[in-house]
Amino acid sequence: MKKIVLVFTLLAFVIMGVNAQTPWYLTGNSGTNPSSNFIGTTDNNPLIFKTRGIERMKLLSDKPFLGIGVSTPQATLHLHQLPGMDPSQKLLQLTTDATGNGNGNGFSIFSDAFTKDIRFQQMETAKFFVEGPGGGFVIAPTGNIGIGTEEPAEMLHITGNILSEGDLTVKDKIILTPDYEDAEYWEIERDKNGLNFMQTEQITKPEDSAAMKGGIGGTWKPRSRLFISNDGKIGIGTTTPQVTLEVKGSVKISSSLTAYSLSAQSADITNTLTANLLSAKSANIDGTLTANLLSAPSAKITGLVCAQEVKVQLSGSPCWPDYVFGKNYNLMPLPELQSFITENQHLPNIPSAAEVEENGVELGEMNAKLLQKVEELTLYILDLQKQIDELKTK
Repeated sequence: MKKIVLVFTLLAFVIMGVNAQTPWYLTGNSGTNPSSNFIGTTDNNPLIFKTRGIERMKLLSDKPFLGIGVSTPQATLHLHQLPGMDPSQKLLQLTTDATGNGNGNGFSIFSDAFTKDIRFQQMETAKFFVEGPGGGFVIAPTGNIGIGTEEPAEMLHITGNILSEGDLTVKDKIILTPDYEDAEYWEIERDKNGLNFMQTEQITKPEDSAAMKGGIGGTWKPRSRLFISNDGKIGIGTTTPQVTLEVKGSVKISSSLTAYSLSAQSADITNTLTANLLSAKSANIDGTLTANLLSAPSAKITGLVCAQEVKVQLSGSPCWPDYVFGKNYNLMPLPELQSFITENQHLPNIPSAAEVEENGVELGEMNAKLLQKVEELTLYILDLQKQIDELKTK
């Protein structure tokens, strides 16, 4: 009997570990010693966790690599989707007391075995932050991404500078908005005809309409300020330029201008203008003008004009002195002409030197007056020739 008791005692010591080790119970332990009580291995084999006889998790023996769903983990924590699992299986889910721990709570990482896609998803109506020591970016519940701001108002909202060392492609348009409301903003838009730089024009005040555009109250209408057509023509105030540079409005140039073709409603140039064609309703040039063709209803040039052709368009009736040759034209007798010249020192209907110095002359009007004097001179000569012929016959 004593031998049987001794055998069972030795067997218990072998099973429970008698080398100063206490037993390790699955129902809980107390008074444990971390140097002698642990779950693991003391040889070179990995620690393997199984359920239903199938390996689920492995901790390598030679490095702290834990693999879940993989027998040869390649990282400190390696999560792998096994065949036969849901294609959109969650690889990781993080929850808190505030989010709850249900299937649709917290933050999850999904994998897709068919497309090889990995998706990071915030399951809550909350913001998802990715940050470094100096900041990062945020994904709002709306899907908007903010860099430098926690309240992104657009798909991509950046507060700060942008540096691109490669190509930057914008498919639709660029909208430049101010930092304060009820102020004009700019748009740069590419359409089928060219590139359009537009400035907004306020149609209604914020109190008149709840419509918003670019964070600005009221109703706004874009107005083209600069347009570059596909064939290289530039329009200012027009989106259909017909020449290399077409300006609908005033032009003021404080230095020299050299252009093949200049078309403007008003041109104000304080230095030299060299152009093949100048077409303007009003041209004020305080310098030298060199042009092959000048077309302007009103042109004031205080310097030298060097042009191959100047076209002056007159209006009104009569705009040209053909009436001098009419039967009812009252030609001033020569004695009266002599008296007028003696008294005024200039021809009738021609401005004096003082008037020209003070007011200048209208080129078209002056040409018409000079032609009138040439035609009157022609009548005087014809009358003298008639008198000479009569004297010869006597």
